[in-house]
Amino acid sequence: YDTANDRVVMIWRTSAAGDYGYAAVGAVSGTSISWGTRVAFNSAVTSLGTIAYDASAEKVVIAFNSTVTGSNVGYAIVGTVDPSDNSISFGTKNNFISGEYNTASIVYDISASKCLLSFIDQGDNYYGKCTVISISGTSISFGSLAAFENSNLRSVSSAYSTAASKTAISYRDLGSGDQQAVVASVSGTSVSFGTIVQ
Repeated sequence: YDTANDRVVMIWRTSAAGDYGYAAVGAVSGTSISWGTRVAFNSAVTSLGTIAYDASAEKVVIAFNSTVTGSNVGYAIVGTVDPSDNSISFGTKNNFISGEYNTASIVYDISASKCLLSFIDQGDNYYGKCTVISISGTSISFGSLAAFENSNLRSVSSAYSTAASKTAISYRDLGSGDQQAVVASVSGTSVSFGTIVQ
């Protein structure tokens, strides 16, 4: 939800157009919603997209896998909503890892005024990692990757606690079979973690 423009943004992949990644802006009125024209945020095979709204930058951030020269790469891109015609435009995608991720979750950290991307690095033994996203205009950059779990993981998800000013990350550890969680704290472009709990 884009709070500055009072619009929702939806992303998806469509097999009818080369498995490209698309976005559309929606305007809600009562129990109805009207959509602007869909726009491709990635004109290549796209998978596992996740989206969040950065209230400080007043932009949306999309993370996704994209097939490049036969290999998947993890990218993120900035989107700008225009409420006058329910359109959206995008900056240039930038990769946060050189390979692909398995699943990902992105949240906006209000206290840090940054988005935190949590993901499973498929190219590094399916370890759980995070990176802090910084936005300048329509450009996107990333902090150093930080591992919250050095084990074979699946199904990462995250949520930001306004009361604690921290993000909770939950995931499944295939090595132990446990469902686990850890708290992430953002400072600048760095992220640190508390103790993992089952």
